[in-house]
Amino acid sequence: MLESGAQNTTIKTLQRIAEATGIHLKISFNLKTPLVMINRIEQYNPPHPGALIRRTYIEPFEKITANNIADQLGVARSTFNRLLNGKAGVSPEMAVRLSKVLGGSAESWLHLQESFDLWKARQSVNTAALKCIDFSRVA
Repeated sequence: MLESGAQNTTIKTLQRIAEATGIHLKISFNLKTPLVMINRIEQYNPPHPGALIRRTYIEPFEKITANNIADQLGVARSTFNRLLNGKAGVSPEMAVRLSKVLGGSAESWLHLQESFDLWKARQSVNTAALKCIDFSRVA
């Protein structure tokens, strides 16, 4: 939550960062108090973790191959290739392995997969007929 004196500057800064990084921000204002809340930060069309691995850890280096990394991860080469080709996702076990071999936290690898999966679901699930339950009226 942000104080109202800095709202305009902060919102403009967040919007510039979002535009530069491809992240969509949904910002709402609380009219009763001088606060701004960011309800949702979602990346627009995030890459599959396998594509990110390929671009970041394989393509820039002549001596690093998918097979090298698979061997370091202690997984079958076919398993790692399915991840690289977007046919498989990052499991918690794979996230732990990627964290140790490529760096970053296991949580960050799982978050990449979750962001990709959620973005795909938002593109394919039709929510037009769904309505939010007003729990204040249920009680």
